[in-house]
Amino acid sequence: MSHIVAYDNEACIPTGYPTFDHFLKGGLRKGEGTIFVGSTGIGKTFTLMNISRNALLQGAKVLLSIVTGK
Repeated sequence: MSHIVAYDNEACIPTGYPTFDHFLKGGLRKGEGTIFVGSTGIGKTFTLMNISRNALLQGAKVLLSIVTGK
């Protein structure tokens, strides 16, 4: 069962985080890149792994690239 929802006639994949979904106007969109940045140790990798998992469970294809360094 897919949980993909429509927002402004665009298919959105909910992230599983209601605040992110609200900020992203429904969730992630197919073919669109989203960049998350923040300070060290605030949980970016953990959060993005969960978002990726949620998207995969909804049948979406996911590319996750983590870049670290100064």
